[in-house]
Amino acid sequence: MASNTSIPNSPRELLLESLYAGVLGGSAVALFFLGADVINGQPLFTPSLMGSVFFLDIAAQDMTKVSLKAAAYFSAAHFAACVVVGTLVTWLVHEVELHSKHPVAVLIVLFAIIEVSFLFVASLTMPGVIARLGIASISIANLLAASSMAVFYVFSHRENVAEEIKHALHLA
Repeated sequence: MASNTSIPNSPRELLLESLYAGVLGGSAVALFFLGADVINGQPLFTPSLMGSVFFLDIAAQDMTKVSLKAAAYFSAAHFAACVVVGTLVTWLVHEVELHSKHPVAVLIVLFAIIEVSFLFVASLTMPGVIARLGIASISIANLLAASSMAVFYVFSHRENVAEEIKHALHLA
């Protein structure tokens, strides 16, 4: 390995990296949909919709008003699921040393994992949610999640990455 890497080796380091990656990715998605919901005049509609369909057995097309209870339930489940995805991705990054490839490769792999996982799980567990939110919005949110996670992995695995970026941008 090159001397400019900082790869987690202990179970504690892997767990922390999984938590950080999951929270960063989950936060990117949550903030995207919060912004979209605010613009649409219904703050917290998206987690309320998903929580109502998943936990309260309400059809997606019947959901019209925000339920803070459903939003809270789904938010907790959302971040738990993001940490699980973060754990799987951290394991993948660690095992195959994906971080040594170009950061765009990390982004593409992360996006594919997140997008396919969400579409598969949502279609089985939350019927109608994908159609109600729109595939474009979901894809943008998942791309933001993958981007935030990819940036985290690049910065956490390469000690000199900030200096490399400054040098590449001719800022140093």
